Amino acid sequence: MDKILENRDKLIKGKKQVMKGLLESRLQKVIIASDNEEHFNYEIVKKCELTGTEYQISLSKAELGKICNIDVPCGVIGIEKN
Repeated sequence: MDKILENRDKLIKGKKQVMKGLLESRLQKVIIASDNEEHFNYEIVKKCELTGTEYQISLSKAELGKICNIDVPCGVIGIEKN
């Protein structure tokens, strides 16, 4: 979680933006909420595996939302490359 907080200015929020970042090879890591629906995670995990992007499934949607300083839950975030 410390790494996420260190890179707060490089966060991409939400499935649509993360998928776009993966397609453009702009992400170094993807964090997926552990309390998402399985089908939601499946598509993201597959795209991470296809692009060779590191990912982890951890934290809750509420916790990811707080990390992003937004008032709503967030199912997935990406950390942009340097």
